[in-house]
Amino acid sequence: MSVQMCEGIWRMRDGFVTTIYWMPETEGHEAHWGNYLGEWNSDGTSTCSKDAGSEDLVEYLGPIPKTDWSTEIDRLKGEWQTEFTAAQQLRSENERLQAEIERLQTELRGYAAETHRQLRTLQESHNKVTANLQAEQRGEREGFRIAIGMILEARS
Repeated sequence: MSVQMCEGIWRMRDGFVTTIYWMPETEGHEAHWGNYLGEWNSDGTSTCSKDAGSEDLVEYLGPIPKTDWSTEIDRLKGEWQTEFTAAQQLRSENERLQAEIERLQTELRGYAAETHRQLRTLQESHNKVTANLQAEQRGEREGFRIAIGMILEARS
Protein backbone atom coordinates (compact mmCIF):
# COMPACT_ATOMS: atom_id res chain seq x y z
CA MET A 1 0.00 0.00 0.00
CA SER A 2 1.41 3.37 -1.05
CA VAL A 3 0.33 6.79 0.16
CA GLN A 4 0.80 10.34 -1.09
CA MET A 5 3.16 11.93 1.48
CA CYS A 6 2.52 15.36 2.98
CA GLU A 7 3.12 17.05 6.31
CA GLY A 8 0.49 16.23 8.86
CA ILE A 9 -0.87 13.75 11.37
CA TRP A 10 -0.63 10.11 10.23
CA ARG A 11 -1.73 6.73 11.56
CA MET A 12 0.89 3.97 11.29
CA ARG A 13 0.10 0.34 10.50
CA ASP A 14 0.62 -0.59 14.19
CA GLY A 15 -2.13 1.89 15.18
CA PHE A 16 0.05 4.60 16.66
CA VAL A 17 -0.37 8.18 15.50
CA THR A 18 2.59 10.41 14.62
CA THR A 19 3.30 13.83 13.15
CA ILE A 20 5.31 13.86 9.93
CA TYR A 21 7.35 16.84 8.68
CA TRP A 22 9.33 17.51 5.54
CA MET A 23 12.94 17.65 6.73
CA PRO A 24 15.08 19.73 4.34
CA GLU A 25 18.55 18.66 3.33
CA THR A 26 21.21 19.38 5.93
CA GLU A 27 24.91 18.71 6.02
CA GLY A 28 25.36 14.96 5.83
CA HIS A 29 21.59 14.22 5.48
CA GLU A 30 19.41 14.17 2.41
CA ALA A 31 15.97 15.75 2.49
CA HIS A 32 13.38 13.30 3.81
CA TRP A 33 10.05 12.84 5.54
CA GLY A 34 10.38 12.30 9.27
CA ASN A 35 10.16 13.38 12.89
CA TYR A 36 12.21 12.80 16.04
CA LEU A 37 11.33 9.09 15.94
CA GLY A 38 12.39 8.17 12.46
CA GLU A 39 12.29 8.68 8.70
CA TRP A 40 9.84 7.65 5.99
CA ASN A 41 10.20 7.13 2.25
CA SER A 42 8.11 9.04 -0.31
CA ASP A 43 5.64 6.14 -0.44
CA GLY A 44 5.07 6.19 3.36
CA THR A 45 7.17 3.15 4.22
CA SER A 46 9.40 3.42 7.28
CA THR A 47 13.15 3.42 6.72
CA CYS A 48 13.91 2.08 10.18
CA SER A 49 11.04 -0.18 11.21
CA LYS A 50 11.99 -3.05 13.52
CA ASP A 51 8.92 -5.03 12.50
CA ALA A 52 8.42 -5.18 8.76
CA GLY A 53 5.83 -2.59 7.90
CA SER A 54 4.57 -1.89 11.45
CA GLU A 55 5.59 1.77 11.26
CA ASP A 56 4.47 2.34 7.68
CA LEU A 57 2.09 5.25 7.26
CA VAL A 58 -1.37 4.02 6.30
CA GLU A 59 -3.82 6.88 6.90
CA TYR A 60 -3.57 10.66 6.68
CA LEU A 61 -5.57 12.08 9.59
CA GLY A 62 -5.19 15.79 8.81
CA PRO A 63 -2.91 18.79 8.90
CA ILE A 64 -0.71 19.71 11.82
CA PRO A 65 -2.88 21.95 14.02
CA LYS A 66 -1.86 25.59 13.98
CA THR A 67 -1.41 26.91 17.47
CA ASP A 68 -2.51 30.44 18.27
CA TRP A 69 0.33 31.58 20.43
CA SER A 70 -1.00 35.12 20.98
CA THR A 71 -2.66 34.26 24.32
CA GLU A 72 0.49 32.52 25.55
CA ILE A 73 2.65 35.37 24.29
CA ASP A 74 0.44 37.90 26.08
CA ARG A 75 0.58 35.82 29.28
CA LEU A 76 4.37 35.56 29.08
CA LYS A 77 4.67 39.29 28.36
CA GLY A 78 2.57 39.97 31.47
CA GLU A 79 4.77 37.65 33.55
CA TRP A 80 7.87 39.29 32.13
CA GLN A 81 6.51 42.77 32.89
CA THR A 82 5.68 41.70 36.45
CA GLU A 83 9.16 40.22 36.94
CA PHE A 84 10.78 43.27 35.34
CA THR A 85 8.84 45.62 37.61
CA ALA A 86 9.78 43.50 40.64
CA ALA A 87 13.44 43.56 39.55
CA GLN A 88 13.33 47.36 39.18
CA GLN A 89 11.79 47.66 42.65
CA LEU A 90 14.48 45.40 44.08
CA ARG A 91 17.17 47.43 42.31
CA SER A 92 15.68 50.65 43.69
CA GLU A 93 15.43 49.17 47.20
CA ASN A 94 19.02 47.92 46.89
CA GLU A 95 20.20 51.42 45.91
CA ARG A 96 18.28 52.93 48.85
CA LEU A 97 19.77 50.37 51.24
CA GLN A 98 23.25 50.94 49.79
CA ALA A 99 22.89 54.69 50.38
CA GLU A 100 21.66 54.01 53.95
CA ILE A 101 24.63 51.69 54.57
CA GLU A 102 27.04 54.37 53.32
CA ARG A 103 25.33 56.99 55.53
CA LEU A 104 25.57 54.71 58.56
CA GLN A 105 29.21 53.89 57.80
CA THR A 106 30.00 57.62 57.60
CA GLU A 107 28.13 58.19 60.88
CA LEU A 108 30.00 55.28 62.48
CA ARG A 109 33.35 56.67 61.31
CA GLY A 110 32.36 60.00 62.90
CA TYR A 111 31.47 58.26 66.17
CA ALA A 112 34.74 56.33 66.07
CA ALA A 113 36.74 59.53 65.48
CA GLU A 114 34.88 61.30 68.32
CA THR A 115 35.41 58.31 70.62
CA HIS A 116 39.14 58.33 69.83
CA ARG A 117 39.31 62.08 70.55
CA GLN A 118 37.53 61.53 73.87
CA LEU A 119 39.83 58.61 74.66
CA ARG A 120 42.91 60.75 73.95
CA THR A 121 41.50 63.53 76.14
CA LEU A 122 40.79 61.07 78.96
CA GLN A 123 44.26 59.55 78.58
CA GLU A 124 45.87 62.99 78.77
CA SER A 125 43.70 63.87 81.80
CA HIS A 126 44.65 60.56 83.44
CA ASN A 127 48.33 61.20 82.78
CA LYS A 128 48.07 64.71 84.35
CA VAL A 129 46.22 63.41 87.41
CA THR A 130 48.75 60.60 87.79
CA ALA A 131 51.62 63.09 87.51
CA ASN A 132 50.00 65.40 90.10
CA LEU A 133 49.43 62.48 92.50
CA GLN A 134 53.01 61.36 92.07
CA ALA A 135 54.22 64.92 92.73
CA GLU A 136 52.03 65.16 95.82
CA GLN A 137 53.35 61.82 97.05
CA ARG A 138 56.93 63.04 96.51
CA GLY A 139 56.09 66.25 98.38
CA GLU A 140 54.45 64.34 101.23
CA ARG A 141 57.45 62.01 101.48
CA GLU A 142 59.77 64.97 101.53
CA GLY A 143 57.58 66.60 104.19
CA PHE A 144 57.56 63.41 106.27
CA ARG A 145 61.32 63.13 105.89
CA ILE A 146 61.81 66.73 107.03
CA ALA A 147 59.32 66.27 109.92
CA ILE A 148 61.03 63.07 111.02
CA GLY A 149 64.38 64.79 110.73
CA MET A 150 63.15 67.68 112.90
CA ILE A 151 61.68 65.26 115.45
CA LEU A 152 64.93 63.39 115.59
CA GLU A 153 66.92 66.63 116.02
CA ALA A 154 64.62 67.80 118.77
CA ARG A 155 65.12 64.59 120.71
CA SER A 156 68.81 64.64 120.46
